[in-house]
Amino acid sequence: MLHFYKFRQDLFAPQPARDVYVKRPAGRGWPEECPPIRAANSLGFDLLANFDLTFVQKRGRWRVEKDIIIESDFDFAAGEESSGKPLIQQYAWFWEKGQKLPHAISDNVYRQINNQVKISSFLFLKTDPNELLLMTEVPNQWRPFRALSAVVETDWYPASYPWHVVLDWIARKNASESARANRFAG
Repeated sequence: MLHFYKFRQDLFAPQPARDVYVKRPAGRGWPEECPPIRAANSLGFDLLANFDLTFVQKRGRWRVEKDIIIESDFDFAAGEESSGKPLIQQYAWFWEKGQKLPHAISDNVYRQINNQVKISSFLFLKTDPNELLLMTEVPNQWRPFRALSAVVETDWYPASYPWHVVLDWIARKNASESARANRFAG
């Protein structure tokens, strides 16, 4: 069973997935009318965005137009003997050069991931022991981007901050740079 805890109670909770995500014009035979596709789409939950985000690119670097930082409506303490205080969470943030926490990033890795932005779900997710969580895109949706799937054992991976997703903003100057980057990507 999946359990979730919200960073603040006024934020969105996970919503049950829908069997149809695209409103089509009149007619019969749309792919969404197929019972197996409707069933696949309706499994799981959708995590909704709590705030709008605007990303701006300047000189090849991406940034968030209006930074949103919120405070939890509960107090967090590292141990039973210490008094707690509210957590602070940024909605969207980029990797930092020379970063040490939550994990160290070397300069050569930073050059490859410096356009990635992490966006918080403001949810703490947990499963019962010996259960796994599959995170994936909505089935049968063709979009100009691709979501990567992941299987996470949440009873083994306790996060001290809300779950987040990572977006990779690709900023290529020309086709030869893109071809060079693809050669090193795989």
